[in-house]
Amino acid sequence: MNNLKRDCTVLSIAAIDPSRGAGIYADLETIKDFGANAIGVSTAITFQNSQKFYGGKSFLKNDVIEQFKGLAPEYNYLNIDAIKIGAIPNDEILETVLDILKEYKETRTKANLESYIVWDPVASASAQDTSIKSQLSNISWQKYLPNILALTTVFTPNLKEALALSNYKFSPVHNIFDYLKNLQNLAKFFNNLGSQYVVIKGGHAFELGLCSQDTVPYNIDYLRCSTSEEAFLMSDEIFNNGIKVHGTGCALSAAIATNIATFKNYFDNILSGVVLAKSYVAQGINDTLHSINENIKVRQENQKNKDITDINVHYGCSRNSVSAKDLQKFLPYVAFNFNEVQYLLDKACFAKCPEKLGFYVVVDSSEWIERLCLAGVKTMQLRIKDPVKLADATFIRSEIEKSVALGKQYGALVFIDDLWEEAIKYGAYGVHLGQSDLNEANVKEIRNAGLRLGVSTHSYGELARGLLLKPSYIALGHIFPTNSKVMPSLPQGISNLRNYVETIGGRIPTVAIGGIKLENVKEVWQTGVSSVAVITAVTKAEDPEQTIRDWMNILV
Repeated sequence: MNNLKRDCTVLSIAAIDPSRGAGIYADLETIKDFGANAIGVSTAITFQNSQKFYGGKSFLKNDVIEQFKGLAPEYNYLNIDAIKIGAIPNDEILETVLDILKEYKETRTKANLESYIVWDPVASASAQDTSIKSQLSNISWQKYLPNILALTTVFTPNLKEALALSNYKFSPVHNIFDYLKNLQNLAKFFNNLGSQYVVIKGGHAFELGLCSQDTVPYNIDYLRCSTSEEAFLMSDEIFNNGIKVHGTGCALSAAIATNIATFKNYFDNILSGVVLAKSYVAQGINDTLHSINENIKVRQENQKNKDITDINVHYGCSRNSVSAKDLQKFLPYVAFNFNEVQYLLDKACFAKCPEKLGFYVVVDSSEWIERLCLAGVKTMQLRIKDPVKLADATFIRSEIEKSVALGKQYGALVFIDDLWEEAIKYGAYGVHLGQSDLNEANVKEIRNAGLRLGVSTHSYGELARGLLLKPSYIALGHIFPTNSKVMPSLPQGISNLRNYVETIGGRIPTVAIGGIKLENVKEVWQTGVSSVAVITAVTKAEDPEQTIRDWMNILV
């Protein structure tokens, strides 16, 4: 993000590409674009440009070791937050790097610090080279792959590399789900060998003839965790106009390493890192293709439309910090399962809410719903989390039926948290679902019943999933520390809230929630969010009715 400054350092271990399109130079630029401190250790020098690879020369083992020694006084393992691995020229350098990574992880573990390693198994140094196995011959991959995966947080092969490393043969692809099943099986190979997370980069799918745009109408990257959690990252635009863009894999893996350096090591934050990295690369490809096309137009004009096939145009992937406005266009959709993929294919969306939902109060009883209605609140949610009450089906049905009736009586919009079947039965205005609730609920049935849907999000990964579902509103939180519930995520803060709102770009109403008080609500409201939701600010107030009036005077 343009306004993102991170107090972290990311190390790239990779080869030198003199054209700066790939390799260590590209990694360092990418790391800096994401606001982190970038340092590097070179393993080799290549002889190439953005269009052709001529060869390369490995550094000696001692050259690599001495580079680390030179960095150590300022950057020892305790202040290197993540490491990205790129091209490794031979087994001797590979063994040296593996020893370094083992020491890195052990040192940080003893200091109670997380260690993050993103390994990009560079199999081909040229975007023009379509061969696979011939480019892997310098490394004994079959021998060393389990050792590599045991040390790696995220392994990022492209399709060509993944197929070569696994010897996997794609089954016939008749539709998008056949293709996705192949990606699942391919990723399982690396998980079974010890990979914690694997990202299969799908940009070569059409080039390799694995599928067509008729069967797979999206550019898809696949993230799979060793615990079987998975995500399909799907981009609307297919960059497949015949121009090969150099260095995209390097940029993606360096961006992932930089993002997860400041995230906790659990699935959604890894996912968010991959989502932002994919957005960054998509923007770079788009900018490169635009630059090439403009270059060709100028050359054509200068040469009066003569043959320009011999004109050298730069094919290296452009690199620019990705802003919230850029994410409006380039943030991929995220599907957690085949049902969500089908939902995207169907181009389905939920019934709309008012553009401005205003003051939104979350309560746990129909008594509170009535009190809110009488006080003039127009948007509210019945949220019952008490396990004893939830176990009493008669009580739950009664509370939902009463709340829905009150909403209709007073012209209020009443959402029901989680209990979507009861909400449908009693004709509620809408349902609110958290991310885990989405895994269990029948989203299609809720939509077909005509109910609105609100979805909780706490990160870019969850936001990308929410945008796929096209709900009636997206909740963004928690903004400030809150005691209402135990949160697995950190407070988002005003800066992230503003970025999320700008990323959504008015496509769907937004609701800010979490730790919002009268003393900070104005800065929340100024981000352009559509609504502000509270719980204890009203339910724990000495005079709830006066408190409601105070809030509603601000949220206009």
